[in-house]
Amino acid sequence: MWMSPRLRLLLWMYKKGEVTRKDQPYFMSSIGYYLAISYLKKRGLIEVNRKKGNTKYWKLTEKGRRLAKLLIELEKVVENG
Repeated sequence: MWMSPRLRLLLWMYKKGEVTRKDQPYFMSSIGYYLAISYLKKRGLIEVNRKKGNTKYWKLTEKGRRLAKLLIELEKVVENG
């Protein structure tokens, strides 16, 4: 896949609905996960959906969902020409 880990995490959130740190092994190291979360949060693409103990469940904002849809379209162009 041609996308950065941050964008892959954003797409994972779009497909899954929400993510936690338990999803991090699919994409990157632990520090990479937290850096990606920070990057996406600062840009208004994600927000905390809920908390359970020390675990935060992250979800996309409306802006994040719009970006995810555009990325899916771009991926189709890249893959299929």
